[in-house]
Amino acid sequence: MLLILTGFQYISGGSVTTIQRMDIPLLILYSAITSHVRKTQLFLAVLTFVIILTLVIVHKRTNERPIGYALVLLSVICICMNALLQKNISTKERVEIIIINASLSSLLWSLTWCLYRNAWFENVGTIQCLILAMFGFFEIIIVCILVQLYKIYSPDFVRYPFLLSAIFTMIAEMVIVHKHFSPIVIVGNSLLVVIVTYLIKTRIDNRLTTQAQASKERATHN
Repeated sequence: MLLILTGFQYISGGSVTTIQRMDIPLLILYSAITSHVRKTQLFLAVLTFVIILTLVIVHKRTNERPIGYALVLLSVICICMNALLQKNISTKERVEIIIINASLSSLLWSLTWCLYRNAWFENVGTIQCLILAMFGFFEIIIVCILVQLYKIYSPDFVRYPFLLSAIFTMIAEMVIVHKHFSPIVIVGNSLLVVIVTYLIKTRIDNRLTTQAQASKERATHN
């Protein structure tokens, strides 16, 4: 989150949002490389990066600085690593332990950032504390939900709603604030959703097929 917020200082919000959508294609590409998949799926995973690159070029403004792209891209890599790590931890640790680790991690990074910016709590009042407590409560709920999802599904499937939320946000901006997007942006985002949906559905179907075959083999041996 810190990298993304810093990236907003160097590039436009449209570029940040577009680059953030690389997390699911990157997870799918990682799964494609580390497992046996069809060449079609690997090609589609690479195609998603081409679409995202095209959208970034369309969003790009003349005053954007390369460091902003580097920061947001680094945040995407961190998100992917975190998703893979959560998938691994969710199958081995209890929910309580995961919540404690996530809370301590957030606290550590927050204190480090406050120390770096020399920002402390002199101006924090009761309302701000209540808001922080409310967000902390929501964070615990989100962590609990994610742990249960990671136990069942792959990381790219768990991250999939974030891609859909970006599309719904774009539609809401068009309807509510009458923001106009170029046809390339609309078609590119729609195509991105279709490709990612197909890849995730194919991975789920393959997993279910593998599980069914394994069950038949166990039944045969028994």
